[in-house]
Amino acid sequence: SHGFFVYSNNTETSIFGTLQNESLDTRAGLQWVEDQSVTAGSWLYGLTDNQPWTAIGHSMGGAAVANLSRNDSRVEYAVMLEPYKGSLLGNTSGAFSWFSNFTGSALVIGGDEDATNNWSSQVRPWYNTASGSSRKLWALIDGGDHFGATDPNIHSLWGFGSLPESEQHKAHRKLVTSFLYSEV
Repeated sequence: SHGFFVYSNNTETSIFGTLQNESLDTRAGLQWVEDQSVTAGSWLYGLTDNQPWTAIGHSMGGAAVANLSRNDSRVEYAVMLEPYKGSLLGNTSGAFSWFSNFTGSALVIGGDEDATNNWSSQVRPWYNTASGSSRKLWALIDGGDHFGATDPNIHSLWGFGSLPESEQHKAHRKLVTSFLYSEV
């Protein structure tokens, strides 16, 4: 009803997953949606009109957003929630180095109490390196931890921010929604 078609994949969920495979899986899924959108008789017929893509990801998924945008120019809007930067999970160096070439709009969100992806050494550098972006936005949630964007059942396992989970979740929803409405 708001004009967005949302595709979400659930791959590469183990600790041994890689951001490269996650971005390839996402690209394949989005391509399938676009193919169905131009296929008469499909329940998706005419739904996407081959519009630019927005990619949203949390943690490793945030790094996968950069990798996806590197591999497919249809990604014109990037939202990275507490994105991971480092050598694990497939290594982010290729996507990170390339992200200065991203020309679309980017939103990067960090939590100042994130014990998993430190906001200053892992999250903020994604924002800083997005020098080619047409518009880039940075948000640091005071009292936010790594799982502020996630559902409560996950947050309760490892969420240690001083801001209540419900408030962290609300802040993420408002930031992402405002970005989508203003940019997309």
